[in-house]
Amino acid sequence: MKKNRLLTQREYKFANTRYKTLEVFLKYIKEEREEELTIDVLCEEVGISRGTFFNYFPSKEHIFTYYGYDFCGNLWLDLQRKKQQGVPVKERIEYIFSYTADEDEKYFNSFTKFLRHILRRGEKMLEELPYTRADLIQIFPRDFDKILQDPLLSHQVSEEDQLASKDFIHIPTVGEMFHFLILEGVKSGVFTTKIPVDKMLIHLLNLYLAPPLTGKFLGKKQKLESFYAYILPDLLERMEA
Repeated sequence: MKKNRLLTQREYKFANTRYKTLEVFLKYIKEEREEELTIDVLCEEVGISRGTFFNYFPSKEHIFTYYGYDFCGNLWLDLQRKKQQGVPVKERIEYIFSYTADEDEKYFNSFTKFLRHILRRGEKMLEELPYTRADLIQIFPRDFDKILQDPLLSHQVSEEDQLASKDFIHIPTVGEMFHFLILEGVKSGVFTTKIPVDKMLIHLLNLYLAPPLTGKFLGKKQKLESFYAYILPDLLERMEA
């Protein structure tokens, strides 16, 4: 990964090491070898000492938080590109589900593991591992400005203020993406005004998060793609104007 001219050498090393750690982490998940991945193994593969590891992550589990930032950043950029290409809002909502299903398939049940991480860490996980300016610029060198101009920020932080902060960069969450797309659909007349926006959001999030828990109660794991394909069309049909 090349050094971005907007970063100092120290910032580049910080962001590059965090991303290399994520790549090793995901490689082991993809190969179904997660149990083998100790901090010592991570450090050896990344090329850092065990003591240095904790300068980048509070614990091994927090790499899942970093994965969440990467997941949402890439998904949000894809959605922006699709909007520019004229892809209808309904199809962009469907894309969130298909993107998630593809990631889960690629990284061996990563969706369920990430949800467990969210439940364990709660809101603290963002405070425990902030996504920094260096992370954003290094990982999204061509598109970081599109994320900084994110219209989902209710308080609309300016690009200048965001770049000046090394503590936190806002990456839209999946819930915020759903909310934004629902509002766009209602405004454009694609979705009905008879169902409150918050209610549509709850239904979409319920479906999005349901597969791991449903599979647990049914005693079998169902692929996300199949689960979503079974229910999502009916839900979107009810939302249509």
